[in-house]
Amino acid sequence: MIKIDKKYLNRLLWVFALLSSPLLAIGQSSADSTVVEKNIPQFQATFTQDTIVIGDQIYLQLTVNKDVTQVIAFPEITTEATEGKIEILGAPELDTLSVDGRKISIQLRYKVTSFDAGLYNLDTIPMMYIDKNIQDTIYSDPISLYVTTYAIDTTTYVMADIKPRLDEPFTFAELLDMIMALLSSPYTYMVLLVLLILVLALIYLRRRKTISSKPKIVEPAHIIAIRKLVDIDNSKLWQNGMVKQYYTELTDVIRVYLHGRYGVNAMEMTSLEIFDALREEDITAKDFEKLKQLLILSDYVKFAKISTTEQENTDSYNQAYYFVEETKLTIIPKDNNQEKEETK
Repeated sequence: MIKIDKKYLNRLLWVFALLSSPLLAIGQSSADSTVVEKNIPQFQATFTQDTIVIGDQIYLQLTVNKDVTQVIAFPEITTEATEGKIEILGAPELDTLSVDGRKISIQLRYKVTSFDAGLYNLDTIPMMYIDKNIQDTIYSDPISLYVTTYAIDTTTYVMADIKPRLDEPFTFAELLDMIMALLSSPYTYMVLLVLLILVLALIYLRRRKTISSKPKIVEPAHIIAIRKLVDIDNSKLWQNGMVKQYYTELTDVIRVYLHGRYGVNAMEMTSLEIFDALREEDITAKDFEKLKQLLILSDYVKFAKISTTEQENTDSYNQAYYFVEETKLTIIPKDNNQEKEETK
């Protein structure tokens, strides 16, 4: 039997453990990296066709296979990113291709075309993703698109002239179809309603303009004054104890008449100012005295609150009435002979 020293055995085990620990760490790190690589989303960029004729439309497909908890951000592909050689048509279309447990496949499609013949290479396309506390960027493989053109045989090609316009007669059936299409559209009735409103508005404005263009008949100042004086007399104000109101309305009629007849702003003047303004007018002394008596008595009644007799009230009305009659503006029409003489 072979005897092994215990101290020697312990030293051998310690050396073995020291040499094997780096190998275990490398194995653990490899396992961890394998797990991480398994969790990275798979990103692929492809064309639905790798060869097209100029003007054909195909799709650039960006496909991602990822875990449902991972967040991705598709890159934005523009015409400028392809240096204008490959044109992007419209907005991209996003679609979910499949869902298998925690795995999901998503595809973003761009409709593209090209009008220049040649071979165009797209470099790797970046895409950012977030997985819990990890944020990183993955890249697709480079892809290519070959654009061909139409072959023209220059030996047999003959340029043709422009064909003349083809004229066809316009039939009644086509006219009927157009009318039926217009009647079936709701916009037709809206247009007709708007036109009807415009026509009615034009008719209304034209009639209003015609009415407004007629000369307005302006009543002479004395006609207005006489009518209002008759209304005051019929209202029986002083007979019902409203003496102050009676004299106020009486003098207001006279003041308005003076403004219309002589252009004196009597409504804004005192009685003395009215007398001064009328001194240069063609008013007889008798009529001027009647006006002074009326306005002075009215001031006493309105401001000094004096009492008047029935005779004074009646005389005041008569003074106002006859003042208007005596000073009214009269127009004497010219006879035909006088007009002929003036014309000569």
